[in-house]
Amino acid sequence: MKNNNLRDKDNPFDIGNDWWNNISIKISDEKWLIYSEAYKRSAEILMEYVNQNRIEENFLIYPVLFLCRHYIELKLKQIFKEGYQYLHRKEKIPTNHKIEDLFKSVKRIVTEVFSDINCTDEYLRELVIMEQFIQKLVEYDPNSISFRYPTQKNGSPTLANLDYLNLTKIRKTMKRIINTLESICEEISLLKDQKNEYINL
Repeated sequence: MKNNNLRDKDNPFDIGNDWWNNISIKISDEKWLIYSEAYKRSAEILMEYVNQNRIEENFLIYPVLFLCRHYIELKLKQIFKEGYQYLHRKEKIPTNHKIEDLFKSVKRIVTEVFSDINCTDEYLRELVIMEQFIQKLVEYDPNSISFRYPTQKNGSPTLANLDYLNLTKIRKTMKRIINTLESICEEISLLKDQKNEYINL
């Protein structure tokens, strides 16, 4: 098959003459923020597409749920990293995809970081909603495989116990989770800045 637009020596990962399609990978040093934002926006765009057009939902639901799960994982790891930095403790960010264990660590961090500013209870109430959603995610997708592959590594089918779901409910829950996670990240960042200003006085 001949393609006149792509030569054998062309590098698909190089820039092209159509400058509007050239993409900057290194747009920020805040990698955790950029990655989580990318997966969040991708999920939102797909969910909005399905909601507006009412088509392709049976196909797009798999990437949507993977994107949602991965966004949550990335944001929890960002809070893990920045929370322990604020507390002046060295803890390695978990490298696995066990978001239930990660969530438990983040919950402890939130309780400790915000214990002195009278907003712990508010965040903990929202974290209850998040925990319920994460528990369901882990039930159907314990290792971040089920929304990417039709079978587990041992050959057994993924999502064997899930027949139907409602995208509107997923969307509403994710919106609430996003608001909570981003609010926590912003608050920790503000506290870190305030602490650094105090130290530098």
